[in-house]
Amino acid sequence: MKEGELSSAYRPRSGHKLHFHYDIDFAKNPKSYLDASITQLFYTNNALHDLFYAYGFTENAGNFQADNFGRGGVAGDPVIAFAQDGSGYNNANFATPPDGKNGKMRMYVWNTVVPNRDGDLENGIVIHEFGHGVSNRLTGGPHNSGCLAWGESGGMGEGWGDVWATIFRHRTADRAHRDYGPWHMGKYANGGSTGIRKYPYSPDVDVNPSTYSFLNHQGYWGVHAKGEVWAAILLEVYWNLIDELGWTSDWKSASVDKGNTLFNQLIVDGLTMQPCRPTFLDARSAILQAEAVLTGGKHACAIWRGFAKRGLGVDAQRIPGKNPWDDDNRIDGFSVPEECRP
Repeated sequence: MKEGELSSAYRPRSGHKLHFHYDIDFAKNPKSYLDASITQLFYTNNALHDLFYAYGFTENAGNFQADNFGRGGVAGDPVIAFAQDGSGYNNANFATPPDGKNGKMRMYVWNTVVPNRDGDLENGIVIHEFGHGVSNRLTGGPHNSGCLAWGESGGMGEGWGDVWATIFRHRTADRAHRDYGPWHMGKYANGGSTGIRKYPYSPDVDVNPSTYSFLNHQGYWGVHAKGEVWAAILLEVYWNLIDELGWTSDWKSASVDKGNTLFNQLIVDGLTMQPCRPTFLDARSAILQAEAVLTGGKHACAIWRGFAKRGLGVDAQRIPGKNPWDDDNRIDGFSVPEECRP
């Protein structure tokens, strides 16, 4: 960012009462409700900061914060979020430099429908982008934010974003239940009926057939396609843990006694345990390790069954290719450890 660019950027003015309330007319162009969009984007980013803080994405872990209050890490790096950014359409992105430098989120207007729609108002997209900041800062440590750049690692970066975008929008137990879906990404902004992914997220393999070996298929070279597979796998683990432990609306509790909050804690802890540039198999192992540390393996079989359903079971294989840009061969494995078998 150039010197002075942030200070000169437009922001809503509320006066001394700090009353940020703006009307929206969705029949008009998004520029007509820019103040509302900026305010919503500000709120969502701060809410996500607080939510992830409860799971350990704190100052010392490299979170995005202006003042670290002497708790470690490098201060002065809050997220700079650009609403209705004019540099593109139909997308969003998040740049994650090392701890101490600002994360930058750019949200765009979507012109795939008339009137155009604003990605700032689809929380799933904002959550997905903020998730890039979390996964990049935690994998490899806060001073090494380049561990999820390409290949399976980059794909998982997209997948974690989709998972968080899906689960954090579950506001009631019935909507979190595996039978409620399917769940779409970008459905509002894109103005379509199917969202922006190849398949909606669902435990029904007739709706979403993704398995580990899909990474071998044509059309799955890119990180977003790989991310869809990783998200589909992780959501099976999520639903299994909810089946075992139930669901709570108190996301900030970070409770290990409820399925959704335990799942999120395992994801965050797994990010810190996996190596730089992890594979799907590395990340799977890190999540299982996190569960062993946190609950002593009580829920390992539920986790294994989730992985195995989508081909990442104990017998899954990855045979490295010669091309560093990914011509690996993945072989589905649908088996669970012997102690998890009936």
